Amino acid sequence: MKIDVEYHELITNKDIDRRFPAAVAATAEGRGLYQCVACGKCSAGCPISDALEVLPHQIIRKAILGLKTQVLSCPTIWVCATCFRCNDRCPEQVNPASIMFVLKNMATDEGIVPEGIQTLVRSLYANGWASTIINYEREELNLPEVPEANDTIRTILDRAGLKKKSLLEEDKG
Repeated sequence: MKIDVEYHELITNKDIDRRFPAAVAATAEGRGLYQCVACGKCSAGCPISDALEVLPHQIIRKAILGLKTQVLSCPTIWVCATCFRCNDRCPEQVNPASIMFVLKNMATDEGIVPEGIQTLVRSLYANGWASTIINYEREELNLPEVPEANDTIRTILDRAGLKKKSLLEEDKG
């Protein structure tokens, strides 16, 4: 069982971006942000809550407080199973899973994307599906090379702006 110690964190003015909650709430998916009463029903129903560093209701609360850096750099937004159980359970129609999409998009715009996600996006662009198995591993298993994606898939991904968001660049670190 997790003990919620989040509210005992020391928050200073430099941690707060006062425009962040309004930016989240201004999106179609984030419009319920300010409705959250931190009841925790979303977290209680989350099937992967044991694997999360920060629970869904805590992410929402941090977003309302304007803790942009903490929220956008939190692995929870990327680990969300997108089962929408939290949306179904929310008595205030906050729609936490939908807000997770907003937060992922904002994190991507800020260049805060976990390397594993970037690897999957590069594979999707190159091969047409998200796979981390590369050809030398397939060769070891006596499998044929992964075929390249067709132009239609790349066109769709280009229109989605993946290149602009630097998701297709190799890690420079």
